[in-house]
Amino acid sequence: MYKQITPEDLKKSKVLSDVWSLVCQAHQGQHRKGLNKKGENPLYVTHPLRAMEITANALGEPGKVLMDKKYIPVLAAALAHDAIEDTPLDSQEKLEAAFVPLMGEKHARETAALVQELSNPPGGFPGATKPERDAAKKVWQSEHAKTMSLSAKIVKMADQIANTIDCVDVFMLKPNEKGVYEPVWTQEKKVSYVEKAAAVCAACLVGTDEAAAEEKTAFDRLKQFEKQAYDYAYLKIENPMLCSREFFNELDGSRKVPVLNFMLRQSRGR
Repeated sequence: MYKQITPEDLKKSKVLSDVWSLVCQAHQGQHRKGLNKKGENPLYVTHPLRAMEITANALGEPGKVLMDKKYIPVLAAALAHDAIEDTPLDSQEKLEAAFVPLMGEKHARETAALVQELSNPPGGFPGATKPERDAAKKVWQSEHAKTMSLSAKIVKMADQIANTIDCVDVFMLKPNEKGVYEPVWTQEKKVSYVEKAAAVCAACLVGTDEAAAEEKTAFDRLKQFEKQAYDYAYLKIENPMLCSREFFNELDGSRKVPVLNFMLRQSRGR
């Protein structure tokens, strides 16, 4: 059963609680794009927390996973996966140094290396225009995902699954020049984003057939999560009247996401 994870849950693990505090400090002042339907501009750290939540659910029963020391590097990397790209901890070396007091040298080294794998190249992407750079980024991310370590692939899939949901649940409204709120993304842009995320997830699965049994189970769960997220995103893209539904509230507890799948897949060939 899928379980949502809150900052309060992280307090059960001192290491992860300390990592969470570090991540919140590093991303201080950063917010998601647009407003949600409550009129809130969510803090950016809601995203890495969600990515870590999906990672923990893929690895097993989240309550047990949070307490198992062997999972510290992958869970901490999920929490900090955007740190090198978007915070003052902008290198593997800086991140490792920040992690050492929290988790010791071995786990700090492993975690920082995972975050480096998950980060875009520091020089950005080639192209004279933003569409050209976005196209180059899309190609690079899919190709790079194939070569990542299995642990990095798990976090990357969790990140893309969270992004798939966010593009229809969080990136909602912004005021135009007249102060009127309008959608942040067009339907076409949402479709492009969802398809890009699906392509990256598919690339992450390359080479996983040789994974150990535990990792294979994690990837099987992630495939299920990705399928559900993809269906859900298209359900909302194609049916704006469903905008009040929130994916993770449906996934948590006894209400399962298959109730969302009743009208999709047949025409999409996935």
